Amino acid sequence: MRRLRAVALGAALALSLGFGLPGLTLKMPAASAAGVQAGSGGASGTTEGVVEEEASVVDREAVLSAEDREDVERAVREMPYPVVLELWARAPAVPDRETLEPPPDGLALRYIAADRRLEVRIGASLRARGMSEATADRVIDRYFAPTLASDGPAPALITVLRALADAVSEAASAEAPPAAGEAFDRASAGPPAPGTPAAPAEGGQGAGGRAIRWSEAVPVLLLGLLLASAGYGAFQYRRLRRREQDLRQALAAARRSLEGAVSALLPASDGDRAAEHGRRTLERLLRAAIPEAEAALQEGGRALGTFRLLRAEEEFAFVEAVLKELASLLDRTPPAAGPANGTAEAEPDGGPEAYAPIRKAEAPEAGEADGTADLPEGTGPSGSGPTPGPERPPALGGDRPGPATETAAADVPSVAKDAEAAVLALEAAWQAYRKRSGVEMPQMEKRLKGLLAAARSGPLAPEAEAELRALRADLEAAEGLMAEIETRLPEAIRQREARLRALQDTGKVAAQAELERALKGLKARWNRLWPLWADGDFAAVRATIAEIEAELQDVDRRLQAEGEARRGMDARYAEERAAEAAYRAAVEALTHRLAALARKFVLDDAALTEALARFEDARNAYAAAFAELERLVRDGHFALAEGQADALIARRKTAERTLAEAMEIVQTLENLEAAARDQVQDDRARLVYARQEAERAMLPELAAAFRSDFERAEALLQAVLLRLEHRPLSVTKLREALARAHAEATAAADALLGRLEDARRAEAIIARLNRFRLHDPDIGRYLMQAENCFRDRAFDKARAYAEAAWAIAEKKQAALR
Repeated sequence: MRRLRAVALGAALALSLGFGLPGLTLKMPAASAAGVQAGSGGASGTTEGVVEEEASVVDREAVLSAEDREDVERAVREMPYPVVLELWARAPAVPDRETLEPPPDGLALRYIAADRRLEVRIGASLRARGMSEATADRVIDRYFAPTLASDGPAPALITVLRALADAVSEAASAEAPPAAGEAFDRASAGPPAPGTPAAPAEGGQGAGGRAIRWSEAVPVLLLGLLLASAGYGAFQYRRLRRREQDLRQALAAARRSLEGAVSALLPASDGDRAAEHGRRTLERLLRAAIPEAEAALQEGGRALGTFRLLRAEEEFAFVEAVLKELASLLDRTPPAAGPANGTAEAEPDGGPEAYAPIRKAEAPEAGEADGTADLPEGTGPSGSGPTPGPERPPALGGDRPGPATETAAADVPSVAKDAEAAVLALEAAWQAYRKRSGVEMPQMEKRLKGLLAAARSGPLAPEAEAELRALRADLEAAEGLMAEIETRLPEAIRQREARLRALQDTGKVAAQAELERALKGLKARWNRLWPLWADGDFAAVRATIAEIEAELQDVDRRLQAEGEARRGMDARYAEERAAEAAYRAAVEALTHRLAALARKFVLDDAALTEALARFEDARNAYAAAFAELERLVRDGHFALAEGQADALIARRKTAERTLAEAMEIVQTLENLEAAARDQVQDDRARLVYARQEAERAMLPELAAAFRSDFERAEALLQAVLLRLEHRPLSVTKLREALARAHAEATAAADALLGRLEDARRAEAIIARLNRFRLHDPDIGRYLMQAENCFRDRAFDKARAYAEAAWAIAEKKQAALR
């Protein structure tokens, strides 16, 4: 829209400058319009209208194929002036350049296929703009013959047409434009047609003021458009300069931000894989993205210096895209981890809840059946809700009985001395324990009452004495089992739960459901211990504790196996992630190099296409295998992940091999242009060497015999150099042209050097055997033939005869020996 506004402003300025003056009007006489419509040529005395001539291609003898003719016609239609192109298989009857009739404001071309010659005639308007036939002939000599030798007539004609258009533009800009006025209009238009009123004299006024002719209006319009374009160009130049300065400052700020982020993540990346990955990513950006953006900014500055505004706009847009990506990455990069004030301790493995205490059991009625009730923490559920059986006493301080119980039991006298005193002492110990713990044990109290009644009735029977000893042992066992149930078992279960949560914090656990069910079963068994303990069934309590211990060992074994598998897989997974990151960096490098090649070449190379196809297949297979490994590790299936890691290594090696093949081909293509220029230089040097050898041998006629081959080779080499100037280059066509030129140059040089070698060999043999000429008629006859062929410049035959004479001489010399 800004460009359209600028063009409209220029047009308005031109109209105001050219036609807004007082007394001036713009008119187109009706006679001129009628003359144009009738096609009779009855124009007025001055040029009121412009009749466009149509460009044409005349190919009566089918010199070009239909496809090539269509390409040439398209190129002719795209010319900024009319062009008439005649195509002849052989020269016409009157092959004179003067027979060509160019359009007044264009040119005419004639191509003769048999002579491989192109002729040109320039119209009067182009001559007035500074274009001459000598300049056109120089353009044809420079571009036509090399392109014709390498690509054929159609590309050669298209190349010459574009070169002539450039030459016309250069000639028009180098030479001042011709004066525009009535005198020039009258001179160019010729005398007025009969019946047409003459134009008013210089300075005269018509009925509606002086009529402004189109020949005067067009230069003014063009001048206004030129001024508007210049103003718009200056505005864009200043805008792009300011944009370049802003981007340079933003790029420097981005570099500082990246360096600061890398420095901040450097201490935090020790042991932190996420921070390490972020730091490496930022370092890679510092090494790759920032220099590439700086190079693009410099290229945009150079393009702006040469007033290539569109190229500068593209480079600056690329830099802005890089800066946006950097800003987005910096926003997503997490801050460096660590204590805020340097004194905070790190959290334990497994998170802040890894060592959280087990909550008190408030209502075991719902969870006791399925083992979902939580464990208590140091106290029984006294006063905390309904429980089956008696309340749970607190721990009595370990496996041994408490000090008060030991003191009371020591005061118990021998049963043989006083049974009643022994029972009373045990009852006192029991009452002390019950008072301290607040737990009622009906079964033990009933047994104590029975013993006390038996002791008061007389001496204790042996069964009663055994019951007394068993009751004392049960009282001590009750305190020991209380410590087991209340302290050790809950702590053991809490430790296993903490280890499971620690594993869950580092990743998903495959056997998580089974381990959780096992821990819930342990809690259910632990809940069933209290009724058994309260009923005094200490044998069942010990059996249940043994079962719990066995299940705890099983959970330990499974957790240990899970941890070992996770640690082993973590090491392999870290190696595979590092390898995948390196491979991804190499793929990014290949992508950038391919993008750079695409700006220079048309990537139609078959080997590159096949290598890239194999690389894409291997890359997709490797990405799928790596994604599957990530899923297995994330889900905690480490046994399956081990097998997937082995398969991933094979896929990675295949992907790296195909990547190396593609890199090698890309490296070859990157050096293709320089290699082509070196090859052309070497071939030219070999041709020069062959000519110099012919001159040293004083055989100029031999070099003249190969002149056409040398000229054809030189033309092909020049065509290769011209092709290198075009962008983008076709890799296939460039290689074909280079191979053809190299073959022609090598064949021409080898042929000339071979003839020179024949001449030298024949001359040397003739000189050595000349003194045997009179002594041996056979040698003399062959030498005479060799001399005659040498004189006729048939050096190959001369060498054959001379070598035959040399063979005869060797045989006779051997016979003499």
